[in-house]
Amino acid sequence: MRGDAEPEPAFPEISRSNVRRRTLADAAPGAGAAPGPPPSVRLRRELREFWQELAHRPSWQFALVLVGVVVSTVVLSYVQYLGYQAFQSVPDDLGTYNQAFYTTVHSGKFFYYTTNLPGGSTGNLFGTHFVPFFFVLVPFYALASGPLTLVVLKNLGLAAGAIPLYALAKFRLQSRTWAVACAGAYLLTPLITSLDWNGFDPEVFLPVTVLTAMYFLARQQTVLFVGAWLAALSVIEAIAPLLIAFAIFALLIDWWVHRAEPVLPLRGERRLLILGLVVAVLWLGLTFVVISHISPTGGTYGPGYAGRYSDLGARSIPDVIPQAILHPDRAWTALHFQGGTKVGYFVLALACLGFFPLLGEIRSLLTAGVWAFFAFLSNSPGFYSLGTQYPGYLVPFLFVGLVGGLATVRRWSQHYLAAREAREAASDPPLSARSVRLRRRGLASAPLGVLVVAVLATVAVASPLLPQPAAATPYNSFGIAAPSSHQTAVESLLRLIPPTAAVFTTIHLFPQVSSRPNAYVLSDGIAFSGHSTYWGWMQQYINSSDFVLVDYVIDPDDSVFIQYFGNLSQFGVVGGADGAVLYERGWHGAPMVWAPTLSTFAGGDLTLTNAVRSGRWATSYGATLYHAADHRPGVVIWNGPRQSALPPGTYHLSFWFRLLAPTGGNLLRLQLTEMPLKVTPFVFEANSVNHRYHFDVSTNALPPINLDRTNVTAPGPGARWFDANVTVTFNYTKPGSFNEAGIEIAGDVSLYLITMTLAQLPPSG
Repeated sequence: MRGDAEPEPAFPEISRSNVRRRTLADAAPGAGAAPGPPPSVRLRRELREFWQELAHRPSWQFALVLVGVVVSTVVLSYVQYLGYQAFQSVPDDLGTYNQAFYTTVHSGKFFYYTTNLPGGSTGNLFGTHFVPFFFVLVPFYALASGPLTLVVLKNLGLAAGAIPLYALAKFRLQSRTWAVACAGAYLLTPLITSLDWNGFDPEVFLPVTVLTAMYFLARQQTVLFVGAWLAALSVIEAIAPLLIAFAIFALLIDWWVHRAEPVLPLRGERRLLILGLVVAVLWLGLTFVVISHISPTGGTYGPGYAGRYSDLGARSIPDVIPQAILHPDRAWTALHFQGGTKVGYFVLALACLGFFPLLGEIRSLLTAGVWAFFAFLSNSPGFYSLGTQYPGYLVPFLFVGLVGGLATVRRWSQHYLAAREAREAASDPPLSARSVRLRRRGLASAPLGVLVVAVLATVAVASPLLPQPAAATPYNSFGIAAPSSHQTAVESLLRLIPPTAAVFTTIHLFPQVSSRPNAYVLSDGIAFSGHSTYWGWMQQYINSSDFVLVDYVIDPDDSVFIQYFGNLSQFGVVGGADGAVLYERGWHGAPMVWAPTLSTFAGGDLTLTNAVRSGRWATSYGATLYHAADHRPGVVIWNGPRQSALPPGTYHLSFWFRLLAPTGGNLLRLQLTEMPLKVTPFVFEANSVNHRYHFDVSTNALPPINLDRTNVTAPGPGARWFDANVTVTFNYTKPGSFNEAGIEIAGDVSLYLITMTLAQLPPSG
């Protein structure tokens, strides 16, 4: 076949005889051998061997993998950019890291960010995560600064993991076809495509760096292995314990298999594993020293992450193992928290790869088990859900296990065929060469068929392109976002904010304004260090800002809290658009942009308690609500619309009814409820360093409005139904959502509620 330098047998013998095995004794001076080449010469030789292996003899299979990497990068970047435009990005990820890169490149501040200042951070990203790998990305960000650049870099780095996986599979399986299958599974599986969906986190670069290290480990190329191993360690500090575990498991298994051999001379992978273990241990110590020196709260190693293991009672992530050992009762409780969800997630993760990792290298499977141990003890759904960054710790070892599992299946197939052909060789007449060839080919394709079916089946149920994929985190928005009128309205407000102005905003709008050092955000789930409080930091951010941007459609709770707790007396409304409000310090006069909150609800879409949906007089908004006279005055006919958060202001609420044979006097009571008028914060979780808040929201009723004969229009000649168009004007002095209930007063009224329209009036200038 063109592009293949050598023909591939149906079942090539899998051997490492072609691997260079140098021992320490061979390289030791005075042992009868010349000293080894210097590192620079060894590096050039290893790079030359790597290039000859991967690209010097080009093949259509490798070209296909490169095309897959490009296509995956373009498609996922485009879809997630649409999510960013629709304000679906994860605020604590994309916004935080974009601000850190922006301040490094443009503001002379070393990876400065503001989102964790209330948690005791000094504003230096390296005080939370030790991520030297980001220095590789800084030049690319400098060429085109902004969240889109990070989205593209993330998806490119994620897709690029298919290249070392292809090289590893080709080396281990001695087949380009099987290597392409592994790379294709990597690019298509939801484990990869949903990784850190609509966000940006360093964990997305773990697959490419860890798989590269595993490839050079298999080829026993020392310099390249150490370089890739260090690159993986530099991605994020939390990978070091997993790489340490991998090295220990691998050495123990190697010792058990070859325990009759002396420990020295160290051979092959054993020498590299010991070197990798020492490097990883030293690196872990370095990360602890750096983070502890920069951050007084300890970053990843401190109590700020203890909330992820509150059921276990761990005071930090390093405290998880001691607490699990010393308190098995609490460990049992933690394991059972959403236990079915946890099991389902890991079953799906294995199903994505046809369960082949269970047949692969035990050292990779045990390392994946270490991550599963921490995930099962957690009460944070992100640890056992697709769509977050955390599968990045798991997938490299699963894909190494996939290659090992396929190698195991091929060995079994070889032994099975050899035994069967030996028995049939003595048969009379013997099988033809064509029959033997077809049998070998059929058995060879069976594992690939299983892998293809597994990938396609899991894509069908768990792809992030689906609106509600299986095993996905409940906090992310999935699917392909479509442009909306609300998106256009909010963008008109964002254009009013100068690029250097200080901005305080809500969580899903923070990525859009994060390209500046003075962008601030505060959510109710953040941890507060010492004696700091939610409302204290909120007012501090407001006092430090030139603009405050809230959005009652995509961030209703945050908007409520800002306007309830914050003192905005020095700000004026410079713009309003479809539930979003932009305040500017010192602004007086009419808004520059005004697109009022205008919502129309079909009667049949409300919560029906004593009514039914009807197609009669239906409009383009939907079905109508029909209530038949039942002579039971005081019955609630409907409730709604619920969860419709509103900014404070003056509103018209208009109803369009049709009534049959109404009597005199009061006919219907419209009872509006404003929510919330009262927000009560209290500490629901605390330790010696930080605390978190929860908010209770209570309701308060506005005076009812009665519908009577004065609101009813007489029907035309021959008509039996009366039209009733009622407009209620009310003021919200505090932010909240509203619910409007219809309560029957006269028991002989039959009615249709066709539509309900809510319109916000502009503020007086």
